[in-house]
Amino acid sequence: MNQARMPEAYPDRLRLNDELHARPPVALWPNEHILYLALVNTSGKRLQEEVIIRDLCDSLGGDACPTLQGNNIEFDVAVDPNVCQGAPEGLRFRVKYERHGEFSSWWFFQQTASNDPTEAATFCCNLDQWLHRLPGQLLVAMNIRVCQTEHFPAVHEIAPCFSGNTVIGSLIAREAGAAFTDFRFDPAGRTKMIFMNKAMGSRQAGRQLQALVEIETYRMMALLSLPEVQESFPILATQEQALIDVSRQLATPTEDMVNEQSRDLELQQRISKISSAIEALSSSTQYRLSASDAYFQLVQRRIGDLHETNLKGIQGFGEFMERRLVPAMKTCSAFSLRIRETSHRVSRISQLLQTRVEIAREAQNSQLLASMEKRSKHQLHLQQAVEGLSIVAISYYGIGLASYVFKAMKTMGLLHDVELATGVATPLVLLAVAMLTRKIRNSFQ
Repeated sequence: MNQARMPEAYPDRLRLNDELHARPPVALWPNEHILYLALVNTSGKRLQEEVIIRDLCDSLGGDACPTLQGNNIEFDVAVDPNVCQGAPEGLRFRVKYERHGEFSSWWFFQQTASNDPTEAATFCCNLDQWLHRLPGQLLVAMNIRVCQTEHFPAVHEIAPCFSGNTVIGSLIAREAGAAFTDFRFDPAGRTKMIFMNKAMGSRQAGRQLQALVEIETYRMMALLSLPEVQESFPILATQEQALIDVSRQLATPTEDMVNEQSRDLELQQRISKISSAIEALSSSTQYRLSASDAYFQLVQRRIGDLHETNLKGIQGFGEFMERRLVPAMKTCSAFSLRIRETSHRVSRISQLLQTRVEIAREAQNSQLLASMEKRSKHQLHLQQAVEGLSIVAISYYGIGLASYVFKAMKTMGLLHDVELATGVATPLVLLAVAMLTRKIRNSFQ
């Protein structure tokens, strides 16, 4: 049957669809030892991870070594007894690698015939010879003992497996299984967990174990912000106190306007420094705080996925996290809230200071304009006075010139009385000079 030709596919269509299947849980064997590692700061180290996977596959005697494609890989090999000394016939070993947003995880599974939960975790191949080559920094390490059982042991029977530490555990999957741990590091720096399967299928058991491991991993990822928050609290407290001092000085009246303006300018500079410090602190912690909140929500969801039934005498996973993890997350949330509120207060005080400075500046401008207007009036009056004196002076010289003309005319017999002619010409000269001066002034306006 010929398939109909489909329209052009969206570029990321396959990637979006495969995201649902990116990290499937592993179907567990009835009895096995598991080593789980989560490493941070692994970005840009993909080639190293692929080389290590190939080396491990070769060391186990695998026929075909997988290639690292996408963000996860899983391979299962029958361990060659000639390669791994002491390995029983038909022993299976499985490796699962996953790349997450901020960390990479490694799972190492090995079958075992015993269902004794106290059996020490041993691997036929010497993992220690190349575990130190894994790129990144170790954050989570867990030794997990998976065993099939027909009944769950009492708490006092399981407690010796954890060296006398407080045991945390519960029935899971609606009493189809059980899990126990102490959330403490052993001398090798690993956390021990016992996972018992009574009535779960292999896939369901894999999902439950993955939820337990993600609770531990996401718990540690959520706590990454706590040391940074604890170091930043004194810095935030210092800036808050500086902001309080600025607020108090701002509310204190001054004796005169000049002192108030100089004080406001000084406070404006101080509030600018506080704002810069708060912004730098917020920028350096905001990403980690947001990530911690997201991881904490994932922890709570994975605890819900366990469908716990509490056992008498010990804390369940949900109760333990509520008592131990929630306070740390509340500390981070309180810091995030404080830094946001401090930033808002800085913004409000800065706006208030800016408003006061603008009002003072407007008052200064008004005074300056009034002074300029007064000075302009004085200049106008002075100009008018000078203009009047100029008219008189010019007229005086004009009349003097006219008297010389009148004297010449008298000598020529054209004029009989020079004084009379000068007296008659004086107002005419004054009028002509005034009109000429006014015309010149109007031409420049």
